[in-house]
Amino acid sequence: MELRIFFDEIANYVAGKFVIRPQLKCIDDRTIELTVNPGRFIPTVTVQLKVEDVRPDVVCLSYTCSKALSMIIGGAVNHLEEKLPDVVQVNTDDRRVNLYPGKSDKLRKAMEHVRLQDIRVANNGILVVFTLL
Repeated sequence: MELRIFFDEIANYVAGKFVIRPQLKCIDDRTIELTVNPGRFIPTVTVQLKVEDVRPDVVCLSYTCSKALSMIIGGAVNHLEEKLPDVVQVNTDDRRVNLYPGKSDKLRKAMEHVRLQDIRVANNGILVVFTLL
């Protein structure tokens, strides 16, 4: 089973929630480049997110960005880690993030019926592959 999430869908969702529209593009089948222009007097911000490994219980990501942006991301992700302590694990020194979808209240029920197989990046979006249990 495949779930395709188009870059436009992600950008529209983020713009609706945060009034900033990110630009997303495929770098390779494992890497997305996310670019945000927060405002006229703030420089454009670019982050590359790479899917390092996908197992049924954990998604391992890494990110590449400037040192200053890494500090901002670290603060934001630490806040997220406090809100979802069992779901998100962050190592800001190595710029790595581990996600545990089965530990999320919102995803736990779905994860009882499907097993996460892979996450790939395509030209126009993200492909999440599951196996039905």
